[in-house]
Amino acid sequence: MTEKQYLGGDTLYLLPSVAHTQSMGIVLKSDKGVAVIDGGTANESLQLEELLSSLGGVVDGWFLTHPHHDHIQALIGILERGKIKINKIYYDFPDEEYIARIELRDRRVSCVPALKKAIAEAGAKSGAKSGKKADENSGAESDIKSGVKADENSGAGSDIKSGVKAEKPIKGKPIYAAGFTFLPLSEGKAFADDLNCSSVAYKIKTRGDDVLILGDMNYKRQQELIDEFGDILPTPIVQMAHHGQQGVNEEFYKLVGPEVCLWCTPRWLWENDPAGKGYDSGPYKTIETRGWIEKIGAKNVTAFDKTVMLK
Repeated sequence: MTEKQYLGGDTLYLLPSVAHTQSMGIVLKSDKGVAVIDGGTANESLQLEELLSSLGGVVDGWFLTHPHHDHIQALIGILERGKIKINKIYYDFPDEEYIARIELRDRRVSCVPALKKAIAEAGAKSGAKSGKKADENSGAESDIKSGVKADENSGAGSDIKSGVKAEKPIKGKPIYAAGFTFLPLSEGKAFADDLNCSSVAYKIKTRGDDVLILGDMNYKRQQELIDEFGDILPTPIVQMAHHGQQGVNEEFYKLVGPEVCLWCTPRWLWENDPAGKGYDSGPYKTIETRGWIEKIGAKNVTAFDKTVMLK
């Protein structure tokens, strides 16, 4: 029996966590190019780089949902090594002071300064190699030290010299990358002192079924998506919010009504067994979420030990 083809000739790659931590990395490939969503921690950086090299070594659009390390560190490493050509990076984060405060409260250090530094230095190196000059009509500054002009509203910037660009996604305005259409459904704004709530959600049009990306969106902000985009939230393929636990609630998933659920979830979190004490022995809500999806009747797609493809 032939397995159902969901993406109309396109391919989605779901990457596993390499270390004993959660992460999120998704790659989309069409006949027009490659797009990446998040990427994972520093531990996942090399595996992602290897996959991207095998797909041609060029990323048309790289989309970051929010600034947590388990979503953006992999990109930082790839930028620093400079082996992958990235045409444009899309992100909308709250201001850096807010991010630093929330991360410090949660006993973490913000990775956003390292991300911006990596973008700037990648731009400067590429600009030096190409010898391109800033377009005087574009408003881009020719700061050879940074190679990037910062967007005062979002922290994203663009480097005309090098071709490395960072752009702020605008809610409700489609972005066309690698043959896919990404529709941002939310803004990366500060909300409820929770960086997960700053996730930018995307509805992605492929040549087959649409894909809904939620990042780490949770129940505190889900009503905003329902109120503004409830009519288009029903989607055949959904990425499970916040690694499949303590994200959006059951009612949200019922509204989406997915046929396929993508779990960016390591095995220990899937089984709620972080310390090896047995099934459902930890504090996480994964088993409860799995029960919701079982009632909906959707297919679960996981990537515990290797990259999994959905076609």
